[in-house]
Amino acid sequence: MPRFTLPPKKKKSSKTPTTPVTPEDYLELGVELEGDGEKWRAGDAAKSARFFVKSVQNYDDGLAKFPTSFDLAYNKYV
Repeated sequence: MPRFTLPPKKKKSSKTPTTPVTPEDYLELGVELEGDGEKWRAGDAAKSARFFVKSVQNYDDGLAKFPTSFDLAYNKYV
């Protein structure tokens, strides 16, 4: 009976920061940071606030590079 080998698993490194390039990248990162802030809202208000501040800074950085992005502006102010 032939032996089959599975391909090696690709490791995802969530600790490696990725630099956003497109408006969609900035939006994705901002939404992720907001989600993390929501997760900590009940347990640690200070940590939650830090995530929300990072999210707004991310939207500001994205809007500086892509000033016509409606989605970034919408998420920043909502």
